[in-house]
Amino acid sequence: VWEVPDVGRISLDHFSNTVQALRWEANSFTTSPAAPYVQNLKGQIEELARRIPCAGGGSIPFSTQCIFWGWLEVRLMQECLEVLAKCGRRKTPEALMCLAEDFRSIHQAVEQHFRPQDGDSQISQDVNLLPPDHAFRQVVNWSYLDQFLEAHGYTGNEVSTWCRSHVEYPLRLHKALLDYSLGNNQKSFRQTLNDVEAVIATAISDEGGSLLHHF
Repeated sequence: VWEVPDVGRISLDHFSNTVQALRWEANSFTTSPAAPYVQNLKGQIEELARRIPCAGGGSIPFSTQCIFWGWLEVRLMQECLEVLAKCGRRKTPEALMCLAEDFRSIHQAVEQHFRPQDGDSQISQDVNLLPPDHAFRQVVNWSYLDQFLEAHGYTGNEVSTWCRSHVEYPLRLHKALLDYSLGNNQKSFRQTLNDVEAVIATAISDEGGSLLHHF
C-alpha cells in the first residue's frame, strides 16, 4: 500500500516554493512528486473548516464565515497559479497534467470542507466576493487558474494572442507563460512581452486607478 509521508504543517509560501522545486522535468509520473505536500495542505484545509465555525466561541455570523471561506479559497487558488509560474520552463506536458490533477484535488477539498452540510444554509457556488461589475471579478474563480493552465498547451502565436486579451492576469504571470512558450526564442519572447506590457498599460489607463493595485 502506497503511503504519503507526513511533511508537517507548511505555509502557502512554503508549499509553492517547495512544490515548484520538485522534479517536473520527467516525461512520466507514477504518482505526483507533490503528493505529500498536497495531502498536507488538504489536511490543513479540513482542520480550518472545523475551526472557523468555532472561532470566537461560535459567535462569528455565518455570513462572515462564508466571506472568510470564500477569500481563503481564492488565496489557495492563486497560490496554485504561483506554483505554475515558478516551475518555469522545466515542466513537461506530463508534469502539467500532474499539476492539474493536484490542483483539482485541492479544489475538491475546498468544495468539500468549506461548504456547509445543512440544507438551510447552502453557500452559493459563486460567493459574491466582488460586485458583479468589478473589473477583476473573474480572478476570484477557479476558472482563473484553469484558463492559465490551459494556455500552457497553446502554440507560441496562440499564447501571444491569449496574453493580449487577458489583462486581468498580472504581468509576472504573463511573463512566466511567455517564457514557457517562447523562451527558446528570446527575440520573440522580448517583443511579445513588450507588446503585452503595452496592452496592460493601456488597460490601466482606460480603466483608471482601480486597476493599479492588481499590477
